[in-house]
Amino acid sequence: ASPAPAGSPAGSPAAAPSPSPGVPRPEILAGAISADHHLVAFLVVNPPGAPGTVALRLVDALNPGAAPTDAWQGGAPPSGHAEVVPLAEGRFLFKVPGRFEPPDTSTRGVGVIDPAAATKLVRSATENQFLNQFHSEWPETKDLRLPSALPAADGRVDGPGEVVAARSRREVDTPLVRRTLLQLVIGKQGENGTRVLCGGGDDFIPAAFSPDGHVLGLTLGTASYILDVSGDRGATELFQGRILDWRP
Repeated sequence: ASPAPAGSPAGSPAAAPSPSPGVPRPEILAGAISADHHLVAFLVVNPPGAPGTVALRLVDALNPGAAPTDAWQGGAPPSGHAEVVPLAEGRFLFKVPGRFEPPDTSTRGVGVIDPAAATKLVRSATENQFLNQFHSEWPETKDLRLPSALPAADGRVDGPGEVVAARSRREVDTPLVRRTLLQLVIGKQGENGTRVLCGGGDDFIPAAFSPDGHVLGLTLGTASYILDVSGDRGATELFQGRILDWRP
């Protein structure tokens, strides 16, 4: 058997009991742990007590009994890929799906959270504005290395050594069958080509790579799985809940 991957994935708690009829269930979109491992930040849709919204919540990892703090809140986003990225000094960069007025073609909004600030959202912009201008101007992100735009893929997750994983949908239309084939693909930053890691009827969502880049954490429904990126083994269920981040 292969040795256990370095580090342990940090996950959300197991799913809570079903909410009352008509009240949408909370869903965690993305999360990350601060560099000093003191704070966990996560984006959640329909947080308890605020259905129809999305919030960036902070949890003190050293005080598990403490209630989460809302650092930012907005209207429920459209479907899309969300991200939370740890920055220096306990700050976080987050990206959440959104719709914006033309001519801005951005599909996500970007913000910077400073847990120590009175107003915790200290920067905000559309993703196009961030990439074209503010990334190099904001003091919190000017030293952050941006990943290459290639390969362009849905739900892309970047890992160590410039490895990336993403989802792919391929339409199969033959005289005998017509279906959508869901695939997990893997590639390298800066390269357009990818290879299929696995395919089938399950809509796995890439969540995070292990620190050594050999294992990919996945989410399917309310459960999390791990997958050897060599492709020699199938996905193995890890726990009920969602992988948010994976650190040594």
